[in-house]
Amino acid sequence: MADIAEMVQQAGTLMTAAVAAHGRQVLAPSPPATADRAAATGHRLLRAVWEHQDATRRSALEAVLADLAQDTHDPDALAALRMHVRRALRESVDLYREWSALLPAPGDTVTINASGERSIAAQSVSNTIHGGAFHGTVIQAGAIGDVRTPGGNGSPRRPPQDAAVRDRASGTAEDLTARNNEAIVAHATGDLEQATALMERNVAESARLLGPHHPDTLAARNNLASAYQEAGDLHRAVPLLEATLQAFERVSGPEHPDTLTTRNNLASAYRAAGDLGRAIPLLESTLTERIRVLGPEHPSTLTSRNNLASAYRAAGDLGRAIPLLEDNLAASERILGPEQQSTLTSRNNLAGAYVAAGDPGRAIPLLERNLALSEQLLGEEHPGTLGAANNLAGAYRAAGDLKRAVPLLERNLALSERLLGGEHPRTLATRQDLALAYHSAGRLQQAVVLLRITLGQYERIFGDTHPLTLACRDDLSATEREQAAGDRR
Repeated sequence: MADIAEMVQQAGTLMTAAVAAHGRQVLAPSPPATADRAAATGHRLLRAVWEHQDATRRSALEAVLADLAQDTHDPDALAALRMHVRRALRESVDLYREWSALLPAPGDTVTINASGERSIAAQSVSNTIHGGAFHGTVIQAGAIGDVRTPGGNGSPRRPPQDAAVRDRASGTAEDLTARNNEAIVAHATGDLEQATALMERNVAESARLLGPHHPDTLAARNNLASAYQEAGDLHRAVPLLEATLQAFERVSGPEHPDTLTTRNNLASAYRAAGDLGRAIPLLESTLTERIRVLGPEHPSTLTSRNNLASAYRAAGDLGRAIPLLEDNLAASERILGPEQQSTLTSRNNLAGAYVAAGDPGRAIPLLERNLALSEQLLGEEHPGTLGAANNLAGAYRAAGDLKRAVPLLERNLALSERLLGGEHPRTLATRQDLALAYHSAGRLQQAVVLLRITLGQYERIFGDTHPLTLACRDDLSATEREQAAGDRR
């Protein structure tokens, strides 16, 4: 059974293409004909949702799509559409099955050209090649996949609720959804403090209204733990994920996609804490379960294989990491297509492993292809494209090709500052990478200036003990020592 969050993610670009092609007519039974296969599929998906709604929900969907027709990159409208569709899929088995039939099957990919900073088509391509890529899927609050019937055939159903819980929750569900959407926007704009505060409130409210072990509450806890982790607060992230995993195993079962996703996220937190001894066995077991439950070529299985390879790489075991990554890229290109965002991520991660193995010559062609595809699919100013450019610059630097690395990073930093802001995590990473390139080029004073700026921002945003802060401090100390030694000569 496909995870609902994954279904909505897969359908996101299709629905956006349909709105872009048909505007306010997107829900018409027979909108104007289009040669855009993605738009045609997106229309059928949206029409199916509308047909399975009551009058009130239909009006709400129509309002969301009217907003999206005005601006297909509006983050609030996109978030509202995702939440509406997720809820509809949770509540209707028939819609779930209809969507499963409509969505492109593996190997039958639809090519979609998406652009714009807020486009649904965008998925994260790793920020920096030297940092290693580890992609954990976050379950969004209110986006939980359906629960398997105990002892049944795996058909989805709504988790049981008594009448009192339904009555208490009915008047506040929109508040929880709106707050979750605000948290998503805050997170996307780099305001981790605001995002965390909103998620903490959602966890408390969801537990009060629905109960501490309701799947929506567990999803909210999973999101909050991921926010803690991104802020460097692993002391709160790890115990919260451990408790959430135990609850999901009890409520949804050990093989449910949400349970497997939470297990993956806990492994990510262990890895971030430097505890590869606990991370790797969790990732190995998650991959084994996903192969058994979903099959060896399901997109979630590819994600698990990628994450295990990333952990092997972090443990210095490139002998096990690289073959996994090579297999994953070949499978992703075959199943999802060479231009799909997950394939870009797989290509990026294999390139990163090649660089780590001291072979940037094999990495550079992969990263050059990724950058060209990102520019074509997302646009030159999309955050994913900026990440692809950063990674290519890192490979150029590793190969000693500073004539190509430095200008690429300088352009990337200027774009990041303009598009994302001077203190966005991606901007900080780019500024630090440029400083390291200046260092390699012997431009030590420029490197010191950038590293001091970056360190001050890391300390203010993440604190003195966050791994990014510590790494930047080490880079600055090494550069200052080298500069001082040069001055004495």
